Amino acid sequence: MKAKEIEQKYGISSQKIKDYKKAGVFKPTSTSSSGKAIDYSNEDVELLVKLNVLGKAGVSVKDIREMQDSECSLQEVLVRKEKYLEEKIEWCINSLKLLREYLALGLTYEEFPTMQQWNVISANMANGIHYYDEFEDDVFDFDDFIRTIECPYCHNKITVDLSDYQYDTSSCGKDDDRGFGCVHHFDSGEKIVCGKCGVIINVSGWIREYPLGVFDSEHIEVDTIEEDF
Repeated sequence: MKAKEIEQKYGISSQKIKDYKKAGVFKPTSTSSSGKAIDYSNEDVELLVKLNVLGKAGVSVKDIREMQDSECSLQEVLVRKEKYLEEKIEWCINSLKLLREYLALGLTYEEFPTMQQWNVISANMANGIHYYDEFEDDVFDFDDFIRTIECPYCHNKITVDLSDYQYDTSSCGKDDDRGFGCVHHFDSGEKIVCGKCGVIINVSGWIREYPLGVFDSEHIEVDTIEEDF
C-alpha cells in the first residue's frame, strides 16, 4: 500500500510516517528503488495504524521505543500515561481558571500586573497547585535535513531531503546539563540520480541534534554507486 492510500484509508499522512521513521519507531520492511514510492507491506501498515491508535491514547514516541526495546509492557505504559493525563487535565483546569480571571479583569499585555500575579501563582504552586505551561509543552521538532550535495562525477548541485533516507535514530547525551539528543542515520542507497549526467549517487552518514531540536554536528559522505564513468 502506498503512502497516499494509507492517508486516504487511515488518515496517517506521509509527514507522520516520516516522523515515525525519524523517531526510530517505524522501520518499514519494504524498500524503494529508482526513486519510486514505497509500497508498504501489510505488516508495515498494521504497525503504522498501531502507532497512530496508541498515540491517540496519549502514548508517546518515547513510550513506544521503550516497549519495542522490551524495557516495559503496554500495561505499564498505560498506567503511567493515565496518571500523567489526569495530572495534565488538572493543570489545564487551573490554567483555564487563570485565563478566565484575566479575561474578566480586561487585562492588557502592556499593563499586565506581572509581579502581583507571580506572587499569586507562586503561593498556589507552593500549596501543590500546578498549571499547564504552553511553552514547556512545546515539541521541538528537528527538521534540519535539507542539504545541497555535489555529484562526484559532473559536479552538478542537487538538493536532497536526508530524512527521506533515514533508517535509524539513536539517543545520545553529553556530560553537561542540556539533556538528551538524537543521532539520525541515513543512507540513500540507489535512490538519488543526478539529473545532469544520470549517475547514481549514494549519500550516507549521520546528523546529530543536541539538545533535542538543535543542530549539533554531522558527517555526510557522497559517492557514486557505479564508478566506471
